[in-house]
Amino acid sequence: IYTVDISDYKQSFLVSNLIQGFYRDIESLTKAIFGTGAVIKKADGTFGIQIVFLTRGTENIFEASTENDYASSYEWTKLDISDEANKKLIDQHFSWGETCPCDDWPEPPVAWKEFK
Repeated sequence: IYTVDISDYKQSFLVSNLIQGFYRDIESLTKAIFGTGAVIKKADGTFGIQIVFLTRGTENIFEASTENDYASSYEWTKLDISDEANKKLIDQHFSWGETCPCDDWPEPPVAWKEFK
């Protein structure tokens, strides 16, 4: 059984460095998760992070992990993989698509970061 979760970073500064720091902190979880993160420019001109993770199990392992100081800085949502919009979002993230998978992304991601 696997779960797909999406996270949106709640702040809008130093986003590229934060993805790398987040990935470094969860390095011990590499056998249980795979994910891609996008640095996005929002409609208001600020930058943000959106990461989609495929995790082993049904619970959000980031919220329960004591190794990760960054988890509380993200808003976590479990994705329903039978929903067509979610399927498109997952496909865009895992294929590093150039098109915008979300309506709130006014342009393609500035950078993609992979966690494996």
